Amino acid sequence: MKIHNMAIIFLIIILPLTMLLSSYVQVQVDTALLIKQYDTKLKSATYDAIKAYQTNTLREDMSVTLADAKKGNIEAAISTFISTLTISMGVGGYNEDYMRQFVPAILFSMYDGYYIYAPTRVPVLNEYGNETDEYVYQYILRPYNYYSVRFTDAAKSIDVVINYSLDNYVVVYGWVGSDYVTKSGYLVSNNVDVQTSESLYKYLPAYRAQSAGNNELLFYTDPAGQELMKYRVTDPAFGPDTKATAGSTVLYPRNEVQYVDPNSATLYYEEANQFTSWFRGALGSVTADKARRVDQEGGYEYLFPGDTTQIFNFTNNNPEDLTSTFTQYKMEIIRRSIEDSLNQAISAYSDNSSSYDYRLPKLLEEDWFLLLSNVCMLTFMQGLPVGTTYYNNYAIVRSSANQDFAGPESLYFVNQSADGALTGDGYYHTIDCTHLQNSNIVGYSNVDYIQKSFSTGSGEPRNYYLKRPEKACYYCIVQHKDYKKDIVVNDKNYDGEIDLTEFLDAGGNEARAKAYYTTLAREKYKQYKPTVFGMDGDE
Repeated sequence: MKIHNMAIIFLIIILPLTMLLSSYVQVQVDTALLIKQYDTKLKSATYDAIKAYQTNTLREDMSVTLADAKKGNIEAAISTFISTLTISMGVGGYNEDYMRQFVPAILFSMYDGYYIYAPTRVPVLNEYGNETDEYVYQYILRPYNYYSVRFTDAAKSIDVVINYSLDNYVVVYGWVGSDYVTKSGYLVSNNVDVQTSESLYKYLPAYRAQSAGNNELLFYTDPAGQELMKYRVTDPAFGPDTKATAGSTVLYPRNEVQYVDPNSATLYYEEANQFTSWFRGALGSVTADKARRVDQEGGYEYLFPGDTTQIFNFTNNNPEDLTSTFTQYKMEIIRRSIEDSLNQAISAYSDNSSSYDYRLPKLLEEDWFLLLSNVCMLTFMQGLPVGTTYYNNYAIVRSSANQDFAGPESLYFVNQSADGALTGDGYYHTIDCTHLQNSNIVGYSNVDYIQKSFSTGSGEPRNYYLKRPEKACYYCIVQHKDYKKDIVVNDKNYDGEIDLTEFLDAGGNEARAKAYYTTLAREKYKQYKPTVFGMDGDE
């Protein structure tokens, strides 16, 4: 074949194919890059939303114990998510309603249940406000779902519903024998060494109210603006100052300002042991195969058929241990409930959509661990055209500071004397930080170290910290991901994450263990519970 014939073939066949393949590869590369950008935008929008939730719930001048307030905070967080996501897309013509159609569901996992925000079929109302036979899909925050399961054992005359929580708190109501019971409390397996009486302190915000030479009046107020105390000082400044007469640091006992019983940790175990004793006697023989729930058709589905494990027998089964039988079954029950609800919400939306087949993606195990270990927000984004395909992914962000849940990651520790003075390095630490000294250890919730604000008499906003003198430890707080602890426990060297229980039980860590268990018990004891029944059944 002559060379010019080959050149003609190349120009007619090979060159266009090469250009077509090159264009296809470039489209795939662009699509992959765009998907990566969408992943970042989805994650950032979810992060902004959870930060908005935390900001609202940590305001001290608002009652966050009310269900309406909490629901309002969640709705505000969802609004933040949609708004941030819409803005971050940065494409002309996008608006919130347009972006919302690519969000088939949003999950808020809370302390004892969860909310789902999703398109829901609602009836169209006529001019008189009455329901018609027509329906439309609207995005609404669906009713709260508790982490609950029903146990029925006819042979033992047991038919109860148990509401779980993210920790070891449960609510029980139903029939045990011939008695209808309504009880709630913490489940524990044994007592630990805790502080019988604590002295907790907070630093109060202050502002200069009057000026008369050296006799200036300094007010200390609570966050709602109520005057708690006032001092005449020679050199007033915003923040905790010194008394003119005593010269001591202005520390106010937290037990008196925001009341915390000094014996909270002791009371926690006393009441928990009483409740656990009743629970063990009433339900200790119940097996896993008696757990059931309502299925999609309205009937009942047994969750663990044929499984005769006694999940409420607390012998070598510590309800506070993440690896215990009780906890593992509880997490599986919660997980199935969330999966079913999300599946139903997303599939229902998909059945009424002609543009995309919306389906619940498979969540990673580490994502389930996040969902079941603290307050979290889980967002989905599906069906958005991107290159030659559609975008389909999810993002999950855990709340790092809230007043709903007390766990190991929400506790910080300082070295503090009985009068509140710091005796260590002036920093707050995690309990396993090697820079935390092994004496005079007192723990606080991490929300105590978040900046707060109040208004002065003139309405001027002021920022302050409840624990003002302490700063975050650079090693365990600021750079915790890169911190090499270099700890030896039972001849095992740890240079990163450690087994906290093993670490606290090791010799030489008795002070840390006592401080940790005291703080955890205290924070759980003062934590707000949506449903509380006494041992006599009264709420």
